[in-house]
Amino acid sequence: MKKLTTIIAAASLILAAACTTTEPAARVVVSAPAEDAVTFSDDVIGVSYESAMLVPHEGKYYFTDKNEALIRLFNTIGIKSIRIGGNSTDNPTNPLPDIPDIDEFFGFVAKTQAKVIYSVRLKDGDPAYGAKVAGHIWKNYRDRLAYFAIGNEPSYYKDFEGQMRPHWGGIYEEMKKVAPGAPFVAPDDNPNPPLSDWMLDNFGAPQGPVSLLTMHYYPGDCAYTNPFKVSDPSELIPFDPAVKIDMLLSDDMHPRYEKVYERMDSVFARCPYRLSETNSIWYGGLKGASDSYASTLWALDYMWWWSSHKCTGFNFHTGDRVGGGNGTVVSRYALFVSEGDGFEIRPICYAIKAFSDMAKGRIAGVAMDGSTAQLSAYACEDGGKYTVTIINKEHSAEAQPREIEVALDGLQAAGNAKVKFIEGPDVAALGGVTLGGYKIDPDGEWEDAWKGSDPDGAPVKVRSNALRVKLAPATAAIITVNVR
Repeated sequence: MKKLTTIIAAASLILAAACTTTEPAARVVVSAPAEDAVTFSDDVIGVSYESAMLVPHEGKYYFTDKNEALIRLFNTIGIKSIRIGGNSTDNPTNPLPDIPDIDEFFGFVAKTQAKVIYSVRLKDGDPAYGAKVAGHIWKNYRDRLAYFAIGNEPSYYKDFEGQMRPHWGGIYEEMKKVAPGAPFVAPDDNPNPPLSDWMLDNFGAPQGPVSLLTMHYYPGDCAYTNPFKVSDPSELIPFDPAVKIDMLLSDDMHPRYEKVYERMDSVFARCPYRLSETNSIWYGGLKGASDSYASTLWALDYMWWWSSHKCTGFNFHTGDRVGGGNGTVVSRYALFVSEGDGFEIRPICYAIKAFSDMAKGRIAGVAMDGSTAQLSAYACEDGGKYTVTIINKEHSAEAQPREIEVALDGLQAAGNAKVKFIEGPDVAALGGVTLGGYKIDPDGEWEDAWKGSDPDGAPVKVRSNALRVKLAPATAAIITVNVR
């Protein structure tokens, strides 16, 4: 009853706002996609896991066709890409997956909608092992393979000709013999224009196998103040979560992304690219920030910003444990973590689900004016249906709801619009997040109450090709409207 009351109250707010004559706090103007507009890829939403997750832990596989809750969760969220890699790929202390482990993994994959980016070891890697894995996957699971990858963040090889060519090239040559024509990605590194250019010069398509650039990015920097000064994880000193939350939701993030994009722009112009390992804060994330509701709003904005800059997709690094230091650490930025027979759904998962549902068609034009501090707006068009996302990242104690007008420029609405919200108790909250008033259950399903509801949300009047929404602090609105 509480959820139904919440939805009715939200709808009343919207309808009342649509009829008001007061000036809106901000105005969002939506126009048709440009001729060269970005088109979303089918596999825009993905996850990234450590290679070590394929090896059984305490006698049990994580990835298995018997893990029904995980299969449901993948399909509920809309995960279309699974990247296997991470620090454990090149860490000699981690055992590499063997053929039975790979078979168990692909048994899981067969029950999802995803294809796989599969990494083999580069640092001191054995070409024979790379060939064994590649040959087996290519023979048995080619329909579920998106790309092969070699290594993880290979900055340890500074001499491209003297180190990368014999190591990366040597492993690739053996893999090519057993998997002729298989596509590859590279370099799976942090933003590194020289290495990316070198890889494309020497191994880029069409003369080589690399047809997609893969970049790693954690824009919130490290979770700890002293990551390189201690070897014992218990001696790590975490940053204040409140400081990191303010950072992730600040207007300073877009200029931060822009600097990275500008560094990589000339490389991106040569080849499509993907953020094949990404999340909020590296070293497993920061407790109280990466696992908070703030991560929901940050991730939604992050995916929209990079998509509008031609990023083809995102593999959010996740898992119960992830690479950190010389081993693995508890994952704070995980989308979900194992709990009993199901999963604890983390707040960021709601951003992933929302984006998966809406990221279709082409990115449309958006302009904003008025009070736009800590406010982002984006739109896309798919078959005459426009989806507008407005994210209010303002979250101070003094923050007030903002009335936003959405106007269609050169477009004619075909009836009323609909809206649903992403909401949470507080930006620091570790739970209680909802999408459209409902949540994802631990077994990977939407709550039963969601079934039968309109997935686009509550109705809102469109008058003179414009509508209004009242957006509470730390809330996102997802508006859909059909045009003639």
